[in-house]
Amino acid sequence: MLTPDLLLERVKGSFEASKYVQIEPAGLISPSFPDTFAASVFHNVVVDLIQQDGCAVSKRLWGIDWAFRHVDLAAIGHSPWHLSIFRMLVWLISSPADCSDGLGGEIVRRTIALLRKMDLDLSRLYFSTFAGGRSGLSSQVRANDEVIVALNEEGFSDDQIIHVVGDRLLTNIRRGQQPAGPRCEVFYKADCGALVEIGTLVSEQYRLSANLRMLVPTPQHVYGVALGVERLAAVAAGLKSLFELQPILLAADSLALFGQASLASAYQVEFRRAIDAGRALVGILHTTGGKIAGRNRRRLLKQLKRRVADWANSVGVDERHVIDLLVQCFSAEMGAIDQSGSIVNTIEALSAGVREE
Repeated sequence: MLTPDLLLERVKGSFEASKYVQIEPAGLISPSFPDTFAASVFHNVVVDLIQQDGCAVSKRLWGIDWAFRHVDLAAIGHSPWHLSIFRMLVWLISSPADCSDGLGGEIVRRTIALLRKMDLDLSRLYFSTFAGGRSGLSSQVRANDEVIVALNEEGFSDDQIIHVVGDRLLTNIRRGQQPAGPRCEVFYKADCGALVEIGTLVSEQYRLSANLRMLVPTPQHVYGVALGVERLAAVAAGLKSLFELQPILLAADSLALFGQASLASAYQVEFRRAIDAGRALVGILHTTGGKIAGRNRRRLLKQLKRRVADWANSVGVDERHVIDLLVQCFSAEMGAIDQSGSIVNTIEALSAGVREE
């Protein structure tokens, strides 16, 4: 099976050979970022790059970072294709605006080349592209023709390219002073028939004004791609769900060993939620050094722990045993082996209302 780690090993050499500079991950920074638990290192890099005046040097960067999307928590368990915490494979090209022609096409070609390395059937790929607009912010941006032409040159038919008119495919249109521009969503038709979004191509060429009404051209253009590592690995392996990936499947099988295998299907949504919540708890506490800091973060962590406890109570299992098992299953994946004991203690402290700063 193509696991997330094997997938990353497969693509790493491609970036090194192309002299992309690897960015170190930033971890989970602040729970107040509107779309994710943290402003990823890549978002911060784009913000820095796009406002640089007079930079005559193009930059090519890549990296892998963990993301936690608390806005997706309601979908966990109901959707087989959502995890609250996941890895993003990202690469960026920045260039002065007056010499950025062709970079959108370069991003497309590299994306397709990497997807080929993952043995994906390219006939199952679909793309939604920005096609301009007649009003609002979309009327200030030309259609993303460079991406469309590059996709055609890579052999994709018009039936695989969906043209979207309006603001939906503009990035960051609700956050003033942030980089903005058209994006292209990438979907894959999985073996089970589901159309799964596996990534996004962005062209950040503007900054949104403070009053959210104007897109101001920037001196630097940044083109980038973000791919969901777990989703890529799952569709490449022909799986029907992210919950069939290792070590997530291992955690599910291990919980069933509590003697509740017959009950797992009866509590399918809660069962998936408990597994995802345990994985997220390990990941968040690992990246924050095992600390609970800030009201929003404590609230989110308590919500995750409650999901584990609810499933344990519903099937008559001691929640301490469930937490212990989930921490063991996910510590290696998250790189938290050395501190797995402290993570268990911190998770337990959430119930007692202990404040750790």
